[in-house]
Amino acid sequence: QECIHSHRGGQWSRFEINALWHSTDSGGIRCAVESPRACSLFRKLQRIGMPLIRAGYSSVSAGTWLKPHYGTTNAQLKWHLGLSVPASPQKECATLRVANVTHAWEDGKLLFF
Repeated sequence: QECIHSHRGGQWSRFEINALWHSTDSGGIRCAVESPRACSLFRKLQRIGMPLIRAGYSSVSAGTWLKPHYGTTNAQLKWHLGLSVPASPQKECATLRVANVTHAWEDGKLLFF
């Protein structure tokens, strides 16, 4: 598996809320007890028919750069929600590039592709 984090600086960590090592609830949904709000949203989306494969969240510190990468398929919808993004007048402080389009992260705004 390729490492997609550049070790030039910064830090990236991920937490999968529905990873295989988490226990299953009474409804048969696997979810981390450490993330009750994320699990609640995950369950609600599944109940309304959203075909979720996996869910999690990341923490990316200032100065982190991730190498361009891609998943195993383009048949997935990716959602990225900025929860604590540093303010920047030009909105260049935190960006995400998908193909050749660069998107700026903003608090409370959803990026999806």
